[in-house]
Amino acid sequence: MLFASLREKYGVKEVEINWSGGGLKEFFLEASKKLGSEFLSEVFEGEKPRDDRIILVDGRNIKDIRGKVRVKPESVVAVFPPMAGG
Repeated sequence: MLFASLREKYGVKEVEINWSGGGLKEFFLEASKKLGSEFLSEVFEGEKPRDDRIILVDGRNIKDIRGKVRVKPESVVAVFPPMAGG
C-alpha cells in the first residue's frame, strides 16, 4: 500500500505482486518491476531501508522488528513517505 505523495507519484493505492516470501529488499525489488526501477530508491538507500520512510509489514513498523524482516506471501506492506505540515 502506498500513501500520500507516493500514491500520487505512482498513481496507485495498492500493488499486488506474485510473491512466495523472503526478505524486505527482495520484496521491494519485485514491486519495482511493476512500479518502475526508481521505486526501489523510494524505500531503500543501498542495502538499508530509508530512515525517512515509515514501512509497516503486517501493521508493524520495521524499525521495531528485531533481526531480518521477512515478508510472507500473505503479508501487507505499507509505505509512508515523509509528511510535512503545520
